[in-house]
Amino acid sequence: MEIGIIGLPNAGKSTLFKALTGNEVHIEAFPFSTVNPNIGVVAVPDERLKLIADVIKPDKVIPAFIKFYDIAGLVKGASKGEGLGNKFLSEIRATSGIVEVVRCFRDESVAHVEGNIDPVRDIEIVHLEIIMSDLEIVERNLEKISHAYKSGKKELKHEYEALTFAKEVLNKGKWLRDEKLRNEWINVYKNYNLLTIKPLIIVGNIGEDELIGEETEGMKKL
Repeated sequence: MEIGIIGLPNAGKSTLFKALTGNEVHIEAFPFSTVNPNIGVVAVPDERLKLIADVIKPDKVIPAFIKFYDIAGLVKGASKGEGLGNKFLSEIRATSGIVEVVRCFRDESVAHVEGNIDPVRDIEIVHLEIIMSDLEIVERNLEKISHAYKSGKKELKHEYEALTFAKEVLNKGKWLRDEKLRNEWINVYKNYNLLTIKPLIIVGNIGEDELIGEETEGMKKL
């Protein structure tokens, strides 16, 4: 499994990557301190694997692994190439799941690209860029196959229907994974590496001094 860690610049992506993998990474309090993705591989502990190995006595026991990618920060307009947008979006397409880090901590020494702490807004920025990027892929490929399908190539039926449905959903600002989808459509979306079909976990990043006590305004908004 491959997981991409994403979010706006200075959200804490590299800090989470370091905590998950134990890898030393370059962390700075300014945007785009990560340009090329940091990559770390972590073994997944599983007591069941040990029990099975004790019974069958294999020569070698190989656990499951998760590969984490710490990807450059996203900004408004990434789907149109702003910031490191194109690079960011191409790297995230290679992953099987997404972890989105959202800044909730207060620290005036760490600049926020939008000027203030607002996790809900930050999530909306990231999600809109992902939706727009998927929509561009869907529209481009739908245009390619539309004429062929309508000219009689019925083998394109599932792909045409899947892309037509995806265009409608994405134009409404929704993620495909939140819709009721046919299995054959899901396969089409995976073949195109659409981002809005991938599993997503959102992580709120708070400061150490905020672990105990009342929730920050940022966390309350989440």
